[in-house]
Amino acid sequence: QEDRMVALPDEGTSEEWLMCQPSGTVLYSVQQAGTVLGKSVMVMGQGSIGLSFTAICARAGARQVIAVDPLDNRLAFAKRFGATHTINPAKENLDEAVNEITKGEGAEISIEAAGFPDTLNNALKHVAKWGKVIIFGIQGGLPGDMTPVNMGSFLAKMPTIIPTVGAASGDAVSHIENMVELKQRGWWDPGEMATHAKKFDDIKAAYDMYENYEDDVVKVVLST
Repeated sequence: QEDRMVALPDEGTSEEWLMCQPSGTVLYSVQQAGTVLGKSVMVMGQGSIGLSFTAICARAGARQVIAVDPLDNRLAFAKRFGATHTINPAKENLDEAVNEITKGEGAEISIEAAGFPDTLNNALKHVAKWGKVIIFGIQGGLPGDMTPVNMGSFLAKMPTIIPTVGAASGDAVSHIENMVELKQRGWWDPGEMATHAKKFDDIKAAYDMYENYEDDVVKVVLST
């Protein structure tokens, strides 16, 4: 649809600008939480969406950005993008690590960017009292799918819940245009997350690579 198209700058290639789309939806999501300036932020999941949250929150002035992921290569990206702390829950105790980093207070803004029941419940568990929880990762996948929630953690923290899906919320185009402008200004280049490139003829191999986390993949760009 023409009203959902974004004009790109003349310089560079379309592949270089492609990642402004998912990162633009994250930009929209962060804006819904209000300012992150001076706040402690925890991001559950460091795929391309979680890494976008990490980079944007770090550049928007978050005091702490805690990146959580079981893959070390993605945590390395998170550090490069501005994470102040990284936690690999496959190698260390998540509860102990978050408590140590936040001095037992929890994160003022807790972000679920992975789309799993465990990560959603950990986002709720480790938010500060009266903090904010951004839910971006899509839970389930089919109409009517239900996700179990630990009501003890939820009620004890009394958080503000902010569910966001950038492509379906607000203006679906302007936040992508904003990300294009920010990349053009050198604020942050989300194209760094496009770790692999393949032709459309290799689409099955690309999906297999992505699904199985092969070759330290973060995002695969397909082109003709």
